Amino acid sequence: LTPASENQDPEEEMKSGIHSGGGRAAGLTTALLLLGLVQQVSSVSPLQASFNESDRTGSGEDFRNDWCEREAAVRSGDMQLRDTLEGTKVSMMLEIESFYVYEGTGGRLDGHIPQILDELAKRARFEWRETALLGGLAYEEETYSEYAAYHAQKVDMIANWLTDTPGRRALGLEFPYNWMDMSNIMVTMTEQEEAPFGRTFFSFLRPFEASLWIVVVLGVVYSAVIFWVLESRVNDSFHDRSASEGIEVATFIAAAKLTWSGSFVPASTSGRIFAISWAVVCVCFFVSYTARLTSSLIVSNEHKSTITGPDDANQKVLPVCVWAGTTQETLLKERYPKIPQVAKATELEVFEALKARECVGAVSTMFPWSINEVQREFNADCLLQYVGRPFRTASGGFVTSPDYSGNCAGMFNTAVTLHMAEME
Repeated sequence: LTPASENQDPEEEMKSGIHSGGGRAAGLTTALLLLGLVQQVSSVSPLQASFNESDRTGSGEDFRNDWCEREAAVRSGDMQLRDTLEGTKVSMMLEIESFYVYEGTGGRLDGHIPQILDELAKRARFEWRETALLGGLAYEEETYSEYAAYHAQKVDMIANWLTDTPGRRALGLEFPYNWMDMSNIMVTMTEQEEAPFGRTFFSFLRPFEASLWIVVVLGVVYSAVIFWVLESRVNDSFHDRSASEGIEVATFIAAAKLTWSGSFVPASTSGRIFAISWAVVCVCFFVSYTARLTSSLIVSNEHKSTITGPDDANQKVLPVCVWAGTTQETLLKERYPKIPQVAKATELEVFEALKARECVGAVSTMFPWSINEVQREFNADCLLQYVGRPFRTASGGFVTSPDYSGNCAGMFNTAVTLHMAEME
């Protein structure tokens, strides 16, 4: 998730809105969706009943811990920083989304993010599952930056994949440890094209480059000439043949030796030494060639994309799908103003629109794409491919609030940073 702009003013960010092509669920719809998700997860926290996710007035219950007593213990030397979370119940807010967070065996929250939290809790010796809260989508006219800024004042940590930007820092959000590569990339829907006949028919030549095949041919001819010189006077196979005929026969034998379908029959000591030397060369060639042959004969279809990146889409004025309410919208508008944007409510909808050819490309980030790329739900036929280079470098991770409200959250943030750094 990314804010409307790295340096955008919060009020302007709130007005970023949603462009044509899709929108986000408004209040009632989001509340109903969240209720359905909560009912699906049987092991949801007991605190969920008192968690008013739809409230934005600030009157909702505050589930954060007061860390001041433990901070005082650290200051006095009675407690080590790494031990400050031991025995506590840390409130977390998660969002049910595909394989990042889902209902696992026995109704337990599972997925990539819960597994990270389990490891963090194991190292810092705290509990989070009994105080985990499920959040819904951001509302219409609400960016994910504002969404995160509100909930960071209600829970100890938002366990989601959010991008660290100056705009979010300006809203008072803290990122204890950025462990995700959130660089923006372009993903396209490629088309399969059958390999041309020439590439298929001559695929047996692919194990070696052309220069090496030339060396092999010259080596065969050279070996034939040397063998004929050594054997022409003493070998019965060459007595009644002219020089050209003798070299021709020797060339055939040398070439056949490469595939072990023929061999020299030397009559002299020098001829035998040379035959052994050529046999060693043929063994090396045969082993190297067969080792590469299998993969070379598998000729894959070519994948071609309509665009090579955002610059190409901007130049051709082709539509690109984006996730509504994130910086993808303003990033494209600022850097690539000619690109028509097709905004969608979720990342899954973005990729579904791409596969439906509503756009020629979709903006994603490195961390989610590294997971989505190999998921059947997203890329069953492997036609979605990342093209070009990241066009904005960024990182991100979980989100907390700074120590503005007097609950000594700064100590909590530092302790989380320590343990997550040791998890690398």
